[in-house]
Amino acid sequence: MNELKSRFGTDMGQQFTPPRCFELTGLSMILHFDGYEAKAEFVGNDLIAWTDGAAREERSYWCLKSSDHVYLVSFGCEGKRCVTLILDLAAGLVTIDVTAFDENNSPYKEKVDFGVLSGYYTDTSDGTPTAEKHGFTNDLDGNRFLWIFCDTYWHVESYADGICTHLCNYPAFNGSGPYQCVKITDTQYYVINGDAKESICMIYNLKNLTSVGRSVVFETAEAPIGQGAVGKYSETVEVPDDVTVIDREKSARQALEF
Repeated sequence: MNELKSRFGTDMGQQFTPPRCFELTGLSMILHFDGYEAKAEFVGNDLIAWTDGAAREERSYWCLKSSDHVYLVSFGCEGKRCVTLILDLAAGLVTIDVTAFDENNSPYKEKVDFGVLSGYYTDTSDGTPTAEKHGFTNDLDGNRFLWIFCDTYWHVESYADGICTHLCNYPAFNGSGPYQCVKITDTQYYVINGDAKESICMIYNLKNLTSVGRSVVFETAEAPIGQGAVGKYSETVEVPDDVTVIDREKSARQALEF
């Protein structure tokens, strides 16, 4: 069986990433936020026409599906910026996450905003919001998850008092730092994590304990990487004495500032 595995060359962390979703192809939607609008036209399976303000860009994008009606879309824009959209077509809601990079090539949040959708049609929604806008939450506090990304990489995330403690089988990745979490539905959460090098954002579907998301660093700012994992609620995990948490906390705070 190992001989078969050698044929695929799967990168670390990509094994449980689901196939890309093309269900948005042909849709055009207006994203309404407080004080401004944006427009997303899915003109092809991997081409989006994105208008934010006066600028219109045609960029390569990919989409991963979190549940029947919730989609994660990610693409790069000019100026080393990464745009991530979380679309709930059943409720007619959207969260936008724009990640940029500073002079030290460290990621920071240019904006995280919550809005409503219009101008599209699906079998389940005419574009009229059926729920309040997405918003930040501390619902994850007091929970711990084991996420398996592939057969060679796993990590445990423990949430308490706005801090995520991260432990995995690669000690260099261990540590603690602040996180942000957006409630998308009663069972799905958009979790914003990372450090001074990498921005990691995932939608956690806690009904079936799967996640989809994207990873981006300065070098891949205009070509973010899709990720996926399967998980379970984890038992208590003690932090080893040799885990350094101070540096990661400082890095994570910098990455989350916006």
